[in-house]
Amino acid sequence: MRLAGQKPWLDGVAHSPPARLTVAEAVLKFGLTHQLLFRTCGGRARRVCSHPTVEMVSAMTNQATQPKNPYAGTAKVVSGSGSHVAQQGSVYRSGLSAQSVGSTMLWLGTISLPAGRRTSAHRHEGHETALLMTSGQEIEIWSGSKLERCELVRPGDYLFIPAGVPHVAVNRSPEDAEFLGARNDPAANESVVLMPELDEIVP
Repeated sequence: MRLAGQKPWLDGVAHSPPARLTVAEAVLKFGLTHQLLFRTCGGRARRVCSHPTVEMVSAMTNQATQPKNPYAGTAKVVSGSGSHVAQQGSVYRSGLSAQSVGSTMLWLGTISLPAGRRTSAHRHEGHETALLMTSGQEIEIWSGSKLERCELVRPGDYLFIPAGVPHVAVNRSPEDAEFLGARNDPAANESVVLMPELDEIVP
């Protein structure tokens, strides 16, 4: 039963009239474009209103304020980018990233550690890293709060580095070590925290 002074709104159920924002206010507050809102009723589309209510605006806010991804809805093939030396000393070549394909959760590319080189002690505070060694001889991966653990990585081995774990990679061989790498930080230039206080631990 409808109470006095109440009106049926969008769903035909009695409600108190919701607060309204004008289209101009919605555009200023949420960046929405002016569009008429329609709802299907009894098989026919009918105009609901030209001024979104707060409830409608809230429902549209997430979608309206998301960054526009030009690749959304389609597959994308890209060539790898040029290489760059990361802060910790390894050489990166991005393939899939936020910059190249609009990825929001994933980076995929190649990483190399030149012969006779090592990385600086560092950690990746906010993301995990997965690696597959594709060529080279072997490298040492030192990890732990005091870099107390050392393991050898050879071609065909997979390596997982949890978020926040200090580590150093050392290539004592005469060949460059090459990896296919992925991480849940989509930026082409990953976040790195250098830890110079640990550099002297690794011989």
